[in-house]
Amino acid sequence: MPVNPVALYWVWWAPFKRLVDFPTTYNIINMFHAYPADGEVAGGTTGAVVLRKPGGTIGTNQNADIATCRARGQKILVSVGGAGGQVYIQTQARADAFVQSIKDMNAGLGGSGTTMAFDGIDWNNFEGVSSFPAQSTWMAYAGQQLQSYYGTNFMFTSPPAAYPASNAGSQVASDRLLLAKLYKEGVLDWLCPQFYDPSDLNTLANARYYLDYYNTAVTVDGVSTQIPRDYIGVGFSCAATGTSARWSFADAVTAYDTLVSDGRTPKGAFNWANHEDTGDRFATDVAPSIDNNVPPASAVSFSLAASTQFADGAATTAQLTAPSGKTAGADFQAGTILETSNPAPALDLGSGKYTELEWCIKATADSVTSTQYEFRVTYNGAALDTYTVTPKWTVGTPPEDDVSLIPQSSSVGSMTGISSITM
Repeated sequence: MPVNPVALYWVWWAPFKRLVDFPTTYNIINMFHAYPADGEVAGGTTGAVVLRKPGGTIGTNQNADIATCRARGQKILVSVGGAGGQVYIQTQARADAFVQSIKDMNAGLGGSGTTMAFDGIDWNNFEGVSSFPAQSTWMAYAGQQLQSYYGTNFMFTSPPAAYPASNAGSQVASDRLLLAKLYKEGVLDWLCPQFYDPSDLNTLANARYYLDYYNTAVTVDGVSTQIPRDYIGVGFSCAATGTSARWSFADAVTAYDTLVSDGRTPKGAFNWANHEDTGDRFATDVAPSIDNNVPPASAVSFSLAASTQFADGAATTAQLTAPSGKTAGADFQAGTILETSNPAPALDLGSGKYTELEWCIKATADSVTSTQYEFRVTYNGAALDTYTVTPKWTVGTPPEDDVSLIPQSSSVGSMTGISSITM
């Protein structure tokens, strides 16, 4: 993902122009849209999708223009679904057909095998979540298959709908569950709730509400899952003077700046869409506000910390309850305790063994008081298959020096009011 994403939806409605004619200020361009291969029939019948391709000179030059945009640093994504083009992916057969159709699409756009002609997909498929959780399960599976095939640089974004905060409804709750599932399974890199359509959604109050809403933990597959703030941006649609359903460019700037200043740290924004912003004013008026703000990813809420309680790299001993069928004696293999290294050094875990890894960490000045943070071990950034327990830490005001509050065991799962902890 770009550090400060500035995205444009490139739709096929007039007025239209070639991809290469848009400013490079847009570091992501979403091609709208892929829809069921058997036509724009709600959900489709197989799971396969095709990409709508413009006619005339624009369509003829599309492959070359995509290559040019990518060469100059812009990410090109295919937006799946939206505007009556939703595709249902509630079974493995449909998911497999979807994956194959993306591979076919890649070949049609100039790719070959695992060589990508574009950079990922935009999950714009919310009309299909009535079948949740099957839809989320098989969308996640499809995403994992694509990332396994094309590599971890294959991107996933999403523009969930929003409603006025006073009338959020069950649909938004389903959207949040769907996105939390995709995040948990490693197939979501960025989401931007869209603050336009219906009327009166284009307000700072609604933007604040939904940036908090999508950052709230939900239970997915029995595991508490929270999408971090540095995954969540803002979906704008702007008009020169603003309407009851659109932002003025000035109001969009004010809203974004305010969301930054009040601590919500949005991760960039997108612009819907080229046919409504014919003068590219989002790129000239709004994008500088995004680029000038400190990227949320640069705010480090926790860092490694030195400890007098152990030597860096020391071996761990069994502290936690052994997994089912294991014993802390015969089946435990020592890991390491770390205060200077993350990721941890490689560990060759013996067959049938289990281990424990520990890091000593501290909250930094960028951590937010009264905010609950969750921690998990990954495989060099990739999510593991299963998380049965999620350690949580609610940051509080550091107490006075009171030895009774100093954590003595790595088995602590949740604690408030302390400034550092070994986990």
